[in-house]
Amino acid sequence: MDDRNWRRIAACINENSNEDCEYQRIFTACPPPESDQTACSTEDLANNACSRLADPYGPSEISITTSSLPHAGLKKTDYSTESIASWSYLNGLGGVPQRDDVRFNLAIREIDIPASRTPPARHDYPALQTTFDPLQNDSMLEGSIHYCDVSFVRKRTCHVLAPGEGNFVINNISFAGHVRNSTPAPADSPRNYAVAFPTQCNKRYLLRLVPKRFCFDRSGVLASDRDHLQYFDVRCDAQGNPETGKITGALSEH
Repeated sequence: MDDRNWRRIAACINENSNEDCEYQRIFTACPPPESDQTACSTEDLANNACSRLADPYGPSEISITTSSLPHAGLKKTDYSTESIASWSYLNGLGGVPQRDDVRFNLAIREIDIPASRTPPARHDYPALQTTFDPLQNDSMLEGSIHYCDVSFVRKRTCHVLAPGEGNFVINNISFAGHVRNSTPAPADSPRNYAVAFPTQCNKRYLLRLVPKRFCFDRSGVLASDRDHLQYFDVRCDAQGNPETGKITGALSEH
């Protein structure tokens, strides 16, 4: 940077410039997870709105386990099983072990298991936009709808919406063991993530997982555009006991 541009930036920072500084970026934008430096338009390049760094880091394969859901002390519901989705992820952008600016959204669609048990097509999964807004649902897709909101004060409100009005969405998932308002220990290896949710016998579950970064540079929340898709069927015996253990052979990541 030459002396002239340095003086212009210093004047904007000190708020004593005669120029309009509102549009002047003094740093490059942060990248979304799983991004590369080539995905930048000519206009963004001209406005210094591209990140200097690519962020190739993304979540590992999604594993699913299913077990019976204990009902002791709970109101009886149709959800007799519990499934746990788990994955791992290293926030390796810039090689900063203390970095903790990525969270995950998980969207889940519940449908009947097709008689043919044919694997789902990509359009059967929750769309990317529904991962952030549960009411943005494709009305052509059938299935029971669930929505779970984890607010900033960690109060969880879950309810079932009418079919065709949304998806089961869990927002802002952090790694296992993370305590709110605490500084996590530095990590140079992948952290583990896990989400438990109720499921029903003889239903199919379609999952979309999306990592997103909370950017320090006022560019908001930037989400990965990669597809992390998983499905699994909860099949039970005559007594309602589910097939337990890790679900394999049902992974579809692109």
